[in-house]
Amino acid sequence: MKKRNAFVTLTILVLFASTSSAAYGLYETTHPWTHYRHDQLRSGYQPVSTPNTNSTLWSWSVTSGTPKNPVIAEGVVYVAVYDDLYAIDETTGAELWTVDVNGGSSSSNIGDRGPTVSDGKIYVGDLEGYLWCLNATNGQEIWHWPISIPPGDINTSPVVANGRVYFGTADGAAGNNYLVALNAATGAQEWQYTAPDNSILSSPAVDGTWIFFGCDDSKVYALNDTGNYATLKWSKTTGGRVRSTPCVYGGTLFFGTSSTDHSVFAVNKTTGGPIWNFTLQSYYEIAYSLAVANDVVYFASPQSLCLCS
Repeated sequence: MKKRNAFVTLTILVLFASTSSAAYGLYETTHPWTHYRHDQLRSGYQPVSTPNTNSTLWSWSVTSGTPKNPVIAEGVVYVAVYDDLYAIDETTGAELWTVDVNGGSSSSNIGDRGPTVSDGKIYVGDLEGYLWCLNATNGQEIWHWPISIPPGDINTSPVVANGRVYFGTADGAAGNNYLVALNAATGAQEWQYTAPDNSILSSPAVDGTWIFFGCDDSKVYALNDTGNYATLKWSKTTGGRVRSTPCVYGGTLFFGTSSTDHSVFAVNKTTGGPIWNFTLQSYYEIAYSLAVANDVVYFASPQSLCLCS
C-alpha cells in the first residue's frame, strides 16, 4: 500500500509540473550548473562522479532547431531553441513551461551561449541586442535592457556576480561593441566599457571584481569593476580574434585563439604576463571554451580533443 501511494503521489506531482504556469522541479538539484561553462570562473568543471553506465534516463526533443548550452538549477533544466526558452524537469524530462523571448521582432533568436540562472532569475541575451531577466519559476519577464534602441547583438552568455550582470555585445565595425554591467535586480545600467570596432563574442569570466573577455580585435581584456565604472588593468594582443571564453584557475587565465596563433595561452591573471602557450600543429581556430580541473587543461579543436597539464 505504501508503494502504491508513493507512485500515485509521484504521478500527480509530474502532471502538476507539466500543467502549472508556475512549475518547480520535482527534486532539488544536487549539482547545479547555473552558468555557461558551469560558474563565474567559466571552469567547465563539476567535481562529481561520472555515471558508471550509459543508460539513458530520459530524453527531450523539439521538432526543429538545436538546443543551446543548457543550465541547471533548483531541479530544472533551462535550454534555448531559436527564440524560445524551455524549462524541463531535471528528474523526469517533463516540459514545465516555454516562453517566446524576443525583442523588436519574432525572429530575434537567443544567443548561442545560452542562459544563466541566479537567485530565482534567468538572464539571457538575444540577437537584437536585448538582455532579458525572467522569473525562473514561470518564465515571466521581470525586466529587459535596454528600453530604447539596443546596441549590437548579444551572443555571449551573461555572468552574474557582485549584484551585477556582465555580458558583451557585437556589432563589428558599426561601433556598438561593449562590455556591459547591469544591476541584476533592476536592469539599470551601471557602466559600459567600449571595445574597439570589433565584436565581443567571448563570454566574460569573473573573479571577484575582475572581469576577463576576448574580442575580435585579437586581444584579451582584464577589467576591474570599481563600482561606478570599469578600469582597464591590462590587455594582451594575440595573433587573431579571441572568441573562446576565458577560464580562471588559481592565479592563471586560460584562453584559445584563432587560426593565426592556433594556440592555448596561459597568462598571469593580474598582469597578463605569459606563463606558457600550447600551439596546434594545424591551423585550426580554438574558438571553443576551455575546461580546467586538477591542474589539467581540456580543450577541443575542430578535429581533436586535447589535454595539457
